[in-house]
Amino acid sequence: MSIIRVLRAQLGAEQQMTWQSLRLPEATKGGASLNVFQPAMPTLASPRARDDAQTPSLPIAPAPGIPAYPGDDSQIPSLPIAPVPGTPAYPGDDSQIPSLPIAPVPGTPAYPGTQARTCRVRFLHAAFGYDPLRVLIGQSVFAPSIAYANMTEYRLVREGFRTVTITSASGGRPILLRRELPFRAGERITVAIMDGENGLELLQLSDSICQNQMGGCGAIRMANLSFDSPPLDMRLYNGETVFSDVRYREVTPFSQIRCGNHLFYLIRTAPQAVGNQPLYEPLVSFDITVRQNAAYTCYVLGRVGVPGQVLQLLVAEDV
Repeated sequence: MSIIRVLRAQLGAEQQMTWQSLRLPEATKGGASLNVFQPAMPTLASPRARDDAQTPSLPIAPAPGIPAYPGDDSQIPSLPIAPVPGTPAYPGDDSQIPSLPIAPVPGTPAYPGTQARTCRVRFLHAAFGYDPLRVLIGQSVFAPSIAYANMTEYRLVREGFRTVTITSASGGRPILLRRELPFRAGERITVAIMDGENGLELLQLSDSICQNQMGGCGAIRMANLSFDSPPLDMRLYNGETVFSDVRYREVTPFSQIRCGNHLFYLIRTAPQAVGNQPLYEPLVSFDITVRQNAAYTCYVLGRVGVPGQVLQLLVAEDV
């Protein structure tokens, strides 16, 4: 499950911030009965004339279902063994028996020779000033409408190069962007729809984190998706730098962070100087309650280059 938290703030002096939360949900012998014929026992002339040596021996009835053959047992033909129900019987070499196809898992298409390989993908609307957008992958609608500063839940997409088309979610749905993107099996990917020099652009972010995390820790990273943003630093309130000089389209690696509540703020990488003292003017402040084994991505959205425009910070928590 992913928990998306959006923080909105105006440029200028540090202000009290409020969170908006959106929870997203995050793959069944019969044998034939044989009639045994037994010959009639001969009739003796008189009980006195009876001689045990002359008394014919009675044949021993075979087990039910097995015919009686007088004489040498070696002349008794062997009976065929019935096959397992549902399997055809082939005399001779078992290697001539054709193998039966294995049915695929219900709901999974059957591909001869290979199995379908997928990855988990979600889309983020980070294009400032754009109305809700519609996302298609190939000819299928991935998301009918995504509002600005929102993202979809993860969905399965088959691996390979896929055509991603972005249109308006309303009106005549003009095509705003069409790109070929590679999707690799087994990965978790966020595709950010963002502002660019000539309109919309797409940026793929891998959401896979290192599995060798220390116990009792989470992971955090920063992604600067603001088109006209200067280089930014992300710092703790005690002054410790978490990420430094993060520029537009840049995504930092995940870094381990202790569990608990932490206060952060963003400032320009090169602060203004007043006399001999640098002036750190926070652009936005926010807090995150870090949970064990959770991953946090801090997306910088909006515009920060012109005073009075809106800066937004979106924090996605993935568990």
